[in-house]
Amino acid sequence: MSNGERPLLNPGDVLNAISGLKREKLMYWVLKGYIRTHRETRGKRDYVFFYKEDLPKISEVYRRIVIGGMKDKEAFAKSSSGQLSF
Repeated sequence: MSNGERPLLNPGDVLNAISGLKREKLMYWVLKGYIRTHRETRGKRDYVFFYKEDLPKISEVYRRIVIGGMKDKEAFAKSSSGQLSF
């Protein structure tokens, strides 16, 4: 799957790659604007994809929250680039 330039992952791929991360948390980060996504409409359905290059950063943030006890906002602020996929 690709948007023509950057490889994409569906939410299930992200969740499989980061043990313990829940779909609700991942989508919460999207709603809060911490993670940018690629969206596609196919017929009447909208699909959300994540940029593969963001996977290590999402994993880093999740570890900061689970292991370091940080709040979401703080963990994203301390990640190497703040918001992901500009």
